[in-house]
Amino acid sequence: MSRIDLLLATLFLLFLVGIGVGMVLVRDSLVRSIATAEVQSGWDQWRDETSRAVRDNAGSGGVARRAAASPVPPALTLLESHFTACVIGVLTTLGVPVGVLLWLARGLIRQRSRLTQRGSARQAEKPLESSPHA
Repeated sequence: MSRIDLLLATLFLLFLVGIGVGMVLVRDSLVRSIATAEVQSGWDQWRDETSRAVRDNAGSGGVARRAAASPVPPALTLLESHFTACVIGVLTTLGVPVGVLLWLARGLIRQRSRLTQRGSARQAEKPLESSPHA
């Protein structure tokens, strides 16, 4: 494995680790801000209003609504129960294109170094030309 390959692989791994660590830090901050009594009371109030609207509009036509079944806000459920799926989705969505770009960059760098080596070899093989004016 060449130095370029090692450098690009290291950059890719640092990129993925940085995203993962960043998501964990953001998640912790969001859970602290969402898991408060104020947010919970707002969610409970919204659930009560939605349940009341479902009862009041039952059978009146249109689109039937359902009352929210979860006792906790959906954002908190997402961050606590489905965080692993979110991390995998983000790492895949961002990792694949960045990986492809780094792979293409690797090919360009290797091609350039091969062309440079060929040019050097041709210069070494080429005899010195004598000038016609001598």
